Amino acid sequence: MASNESLVRAAPLPDILPTIGSFFRQAVALYPDHVALSCPHQSSDLFGMCSIPLDADEYREKPWLRWSYTVFKQCVDRFASGLRAHGISCGTSIVTFLPNVAEYMICFWAADALGCSFVPINPKNLTNVAEVDHMLRTMLSVGPSSEGAVIIAGSDTMEKVDVLAIPESTLKCVVGVSTSSDWVPFEQLCQPNAGPGAGLNKHDDGFESSNLHSLVMFTSGTTSLPKGCLLDQDILRATYMQWKIGNEVTHRPDTIVCHALPNNHMAAMHYMLHTLSEGGMIMHPGPSFDPDLLLKMSTIERCTLLLLVPAALQGVVAAAAGLPKVHSLESITLGGAAPTIRDIELAYNGLGTPNVEHVFGMTEGVVTSTGRVSSSADIVRNGLTTCGKARHGSCLKICAPGERHPVPRGVPGELHASGPYIVRGYIGLNSDSFYKDSDGRSWFNTGDQAFIDDEDFLFISGRYKEMLIRGAENISPAAVEAAISTVPDLALRQIQITGVPDEAAGQVLVAISAQVLDSATQKRVRNVIIDRMGTMFVPETFYHLEELGLATYPTTSLGKIQKIPLAAIIAQHRGRKLSSDYTFPTDNREIMGPTISLAKLQDTLRKTWARAVGLDVVDVPLNLLVTEFADSVTAMRVRSMIRKQVERDITLVELTTTTIEQQAQLLHSRPPFNVSNAVIATKQRPGPPLADDMTHLAGREESLEDTKQLVERTLTPLGLSWDDVEDVIPAYDFNQVISKARIVDSLTWNFAILPKKFRAADIGAVIEKLLKVHPLFRSFFIRDTDTLNMGRLALHIIMRPRPSLLSRIILQAGSVKTVADLAAIVHNYPTPSHAIIPGPMAVFTIYTIEESGLAGFILRASHTMLDASYGRLLLEDIERVCGGLSPNPHVDYKLWADCYYSFRDSPQALAATKYHIRQLADLSAHRNALWPPRSSWMYSRASHDGYRYAFDCPGIITLRKRNPVLTPSAIFKSALVLLNVSQTGHSHALFSNMESARTAFPFLPASMAQLPQLDPIEVAGQCMTSVINLISLRDHETLLAFLARIQDDQTNSIRYAEAPWHGVMDGLNDAGHLLPEVLCHQIFNWVPELLTLNDTDTFDNFRVVDTFNGPVIGLGLTAAFGGKTGVAAAIHLRGIGTSLEEKKRLATKFESLLMWLVNEANWSKGMGEEWKECL
Repeated sequence: MASNESLVRAAPLPDILPTIGSFFRQAVALYPDHVALSCPHQSSDLFGMCSIPLDADEYREKPWLRWSYTVFKQCVDRFASGLRAHGISCGTSIVTFLPNVAEYMICFWAADALGCSFVPINPKNLTNVAEVDHMLRTMLSVGPSSEGAVIIAGSDTMEKVDVLAIPESTLKCVVGVSTSSDWVPFEQLCQPNAGPGAGLNKHDDGFESSNLHSLVMFTSGTTSLPKGCLLDQDILRATYMQWKIGNEVTHRPDTIVCHALPNNHMAAMHYMLHTLSEGGMIMHPGPSFDPDLLLKMSTIERCTLLLLVPAALQGVVAAAAGLPKVHSLESITLGGAAPTIRDIELAYNGLGTPNVEHVFGMTEGVVTSTGRVSSSADIVRNGLTTCGKARHGSCLKICAPGERHPVPRGVPGELHASGPYIVRGYIGLNSDSFYKDSDGRSWFNTGDQAFIDDEDFLFISGRYKEMLIRGAENISPAAVEAAISTVPDLALRQIQITGVPDEAAGQVLVAISAQVLDSATQKRVRNVIIDRMGTMFVPETFYHLEELGLATYPTTSLGKIQKIPLAAIIAQHRGRKLSSDYTFPTDNREIMGPTISLAKLQDTLRKTWARAVGLDVVDVPLNLLVTEFADSVTAMRVRSMIRKQVERDITLVELTTTTIEQQAQLLHSRPPFNVSNAVIATKQRPGPPLADDMTHLAGREESLEDTKQLVERTLTPLGLSWDDVEDVIPAYDFNQVISKARIVDSLTWNFAILPKKFRAADIGAVIEKLLKVHPLFRSFFIRDTDTLNMGRLALHIIMRPRPSLLSRIILQAGSVKTVADLAAIVHNYPTPSHAIIPGPMAVFTIYTIEESGLAGFILRASHTMLDASYGRLLLEDIERVCGGLSPNPHVDYKLWADCYYSFRDSPQALAATKYHIRQLADLSAHRNALWPPRSSWMYSRASHDGYRYAFDCPGIITLRKRNPVLTPSAIFKSALVLLNVSQTGHSHALFSNMESARTAFPFLPASMAQLPQLDPIEVAGQCMTSVINLISLRDHETLLAFLARIQDDQTNSIRYAEAPWHGVMDGLNDAGHLLPEVLCHQIFNWVPELLTLNDTDTFDNFRVVDTFNGPVIGLGLTAAFGGKTGVAAAIHLRGIGTSLEEKKRLATKFESLLMWLVNEANWSKGMGEEWKECL
């Protein structure tokens, strides 16, 4: 087959495959005294067996179950003997409804010892009798005998099982106390010689030759009932070996796995098998998921591996905030659902793991893995999280829907998998998902939308099938619809179920009806679902076709309702509705601040829970444990909503072990975290800063006087002194470089601001309110040359808001006739020396508008302290202050800047520096790529605001549908590369790319990365930096390959944006001085707000009349894509290297290049000369 086809064949498995039981028995023989199992929630002397003590205070205070391999095997043999004494033998089935307890593990290995079929079912399924009956009937159809055993936990579960259609001869066993003679206590079967003829003791090898007959797992499908997957001994052997090969690092005798997944989960099964077959230890922190307990016990038991689903990861990271990391942790394995990029970063930064593995698998047998990787770059590729590569023995291909021939690489299609570990079909169900090709090879069509890249990495980009994933649970919309349809009048309503994305749960259910459903009918639908299926299947929201803008459901040509387009329409509608429903608060902290009443909290909590579980508010009980009507995934979603709504924190454990009344009391007793916990304010001191207060003087306390002299040389001529100084903050590298090159003085911002109700005499008070929480707006910026002998040092000098300073930065300038006259000032600012180094770095000039009698002001601010992201925070505060409210609290800029300065030589900073040095290694050979040439520059700052140009480019949507890894910014950057090469004739393009650098605090150790105080979005100051791009044009490369390479560069540019410029410049040796030169020549900036800059009525209490920023650089190209039409492309060209007419020509040239890039007819073309045809 052609090498560019989406077909991957992994290396074969060995011809001879040992059984899983043989590996386990070998581990018992090799590691008899190793701890096999730790269950902190179970007694250390369970069944009279001895536990291995742990040298920990917690264990000494309350010992728990810690069984050696010898003891564990003895329990398995005793239980197997007890089962055999009750007629359980080879070929019969053992069904479990058990949480994560030692008894579950005993059941599995006893089934292996007896040669039984093992069927684990989640105890939660017992809420749906019809579903469990179907699963049991399916299971009974597998084995040669209808006899078997059902094993449950808790006497309260016995009644739920007794109503099921199980054969009378079934052995019924209960973990705990039995309240019925029909049920045998589990402990009774675990006693020595637990039945007539058992005759088994620790020396008996009567079971050594037996092996598990089969494993039956269930997966939800598009039908209304679960589908059974039979994994016979051949499949189990192949499955075991394909996990074992290549995982020697993960599965070792010293591996300690923290295991909190449901035990009917395929990944849970894999890790239990492999850990106990290699001499490692399984630790179940509790019977179900509890993030706080998981962290605590992982630390105490020194776990090396955490096994989590992404939804659980978020809960664990939230619980870990502010706690020491688990130092023994070697890796985190994520499975069960596709992790997002944020999930991957949370794993590294939130929990401090050195390694992460992403495993993609299905009950049907498909498995891929990234393996353990130490960098998110190995999982996140081109902006998407990869599922890794095919395992040994497997074959993967991507086919167009309905086809069986592989599509080209990089093209999305349906994922098909083949291998000896794939099940041969669903039990008792004919499915066209399983087929054989012309060579006789068996394949399984997963229904997942995916693509394979040129390096054999698999990416899941969507779902062709309509299955929903909530947390790690698969939910079939058809099953919910079937439950609703059991009520005749509801069946007539044509209610459809689908899912929409949710940050905490992955997806949540919503219902759609053909006509409007009144509240009573919605309540009936909810009750029917709860009665038949449980609360986790209740839709969060009800919609009807008319409000979605639909006359009928979208359908196929055969009349089948299309759920994927329907879900997309709902997701879009939810986004619009959220925006339209939002109203500016009267004062958020007045409602949800320190004085919030207990009744208000209780009401808010009740409404939040009602929305999350799909109940009417009046039906949400106040005095019932929330676990009675909600599960852990819902609780995580509710916790996220509570934090945003009431600005207080509550742990997941507290949330799931209390009533709503108790939750309200807990939250009422706690301070708002956004004021006292989540925001670190400027440190107040009675006088000027001391040496200990200034990061740049760490270890150089003797230089305090030199710092004072340096500062006072600037302040004294202005009538200010060191006593007026509030703080001294070191500037970060990029700011130092652009200030030294004097680029920053041309990047000054001018804003024309028009409050809607103030006169000139009142605006001064408004500005002073802003200055209290925006200290950089009362600052100076001083560069040191030789006073401190520290070379490349620049300092922000924060001044106290005293009259001597305020009189210099708040100016009264008389009047202008109209608002248009006020706007004109931003383009022809009368005092160019304002906001120029050394400062002051911001000036507010107040004007009366004669036509209205009201007043506005011009804000002129330096780019040393204000970037676009900070500008948004400032404008939000202007809105609040003009509305009579207090400004929002923010993260103090000193915290961010001190962090940068302190960690600029850290390993994290060094990694970023090395990346850029590698990228720019040949920089000195490409001076001819600098454009526009300085010979064309007009050295006077143009008063016009450059040239704005917009056009529709729907081809970007088409390109991204076929190549979803590509982002609009990377596509625009690719067009800029071609524009540069067309202008210079050089082999490379050379320009700078502005980055906001607000994805995380700079170079912060992973142990601190998730502290709630450290939200970089809320930093009140400039964090912006620039990345130098040196991009080659390669003749042999296809257009799609070229775009993919640019996307990869862009992804890494964002990741390593904060690299210290001085370190990069030093590493490039003689070529280092070119970095500021590149910045002066050309800047590319992606600003999505560019498409809405003319929407001047964004705010209720003031209006941004106009803005201006005319940089003295060769060319600046700002770009955006989307807008109201979704296909609008916009660019803004500025700079002194080209005239206005030249900018217009460049804009149309850029449009032609962009259109050529997104034209599908060109995607397979080479990048030699063909692209020039569009010019």
